Amino acid sequence: MGNYKVESDFMHNGLRCVVVFTSMGHRCGYVGIDKEHPLFGKYYSSKCLKMADIEDQPIGKRGIIPIFCAGENESELVSPDLYFDVHGSITFSGGNPSDYPVKSALWWFGFDCAHAGDESDYKQAFDYGILSEDRLNALQSYRSCLGGVHRSKEYVESECKSLADQLKKLTEDDGQCSD
Repeated sequence: MGNYKVESDFMHNGLRCVVVFTSMGHRCGYVGIDKEHPLFGKYYSSKCLKMADIEDQPIGKRGIIPIFCAGENESELVSPDLYFDVHGSITFSGGNPSDYPVKSALWWFGFDCAHAGDESDYKQAFDYGILSEDRLNALQSYRSCLGGVHRSKEYVESECKSLADQLKKLTEDDGQCSD
């Protein structure tokens, strides 16, 4: 039994986007960049982007915590998790040899829909064959006390497109990532 199922794999604005459904009942979205992108090989916590580019931005979908952290930052640089406005902020970066979320030579930036206000769908994970019946039964009672919104595949695809647009804009603006 795998830990996730790829639900969607598509191109947007020249970048590969992937939506996965996890065994914990929530979706994650990923956008892959190639070695020509200034963020290739950079981790989501690497302080390498200009703080000035986001100082006047609203909180957006990234949430209050990244914005608070950016405000406490004394550096002129911020990390991709603070820079990009996507659901719950960037929570993943990585590339080969992991082949996650799909086999590729890309470097991935991803986000998850398992934050406060998000709800898991354990039954869907069971139906996909990525969650055992015993685990499903154990988690069903936990689910009822959380509440929240289960983020649809279409919602996560839309967030992937938004992230792809932001990543693409960084290259069009001659964005640099300092070390």
